[in-house]
Amino acid sequence: MSSTTDTCPPSAAALYREPPAALPIPNRLNLLLVALVVGTAIALLWPGSYVESWWATLLVGIAFSYLLLTN
Repeated sequence: MSSTTDTCPPSAAALYREPPAALPIPNRLNLLLVALVVGTAIALLWPGSYVESWWATLLVGIAFSYLLLTN
């Protein structure tokens, strides 16, 4: 019989800890990025609803989906 040790998955406290003091979370940068992404997404809704060709709608949809992957 082989001896195996059961390993438990890491606890939530071990996974989610405070960032190091040398690497603070840049709150202003995060707010700027969120504002830009949301504003651009809202702006892309306009051409997405007014273009008439299927390929233009597809292009706007692809741009919209890739934009929202950044948020």
